[in-house]
Amino acid sequence: GAMFGVVCCFAFGPGCIAWFIVAELTPVHARGFATTVGLGSNWLANFLVAFAFPHVLTALHAWTFGIFAATTLLLTIFTLTCLPETQGRSVAEISD
Repeated sequence: GAMFGVVCCFAFGPGCIAWFIVAELTPVHARGFATTVGLGSNWLANFLVAFAFPHVLTALHAWTFGIFAATTLLLTIFTLTCLPETQGRSVAEISD
């Protein structure tokens, strides 16, 4: 149950930010490079989590999912407090 909750919350929240936030917050001339960096960072983070998970699970057992739940909560708070709302705004309004 805990793993399902973390995956769902991450997928609908911070997990998809790299896919759309770059397109909304970067100017057109830098969008290609910014998308490359954003998605590259996302895949690197996914690799590191997948690589570290078995080792962390061996060390912490059931508490492993607490780490993922806590980091998902922190990323959600970061998203809500630090990233601007872009719905209904033009690129010019966002970049100001």
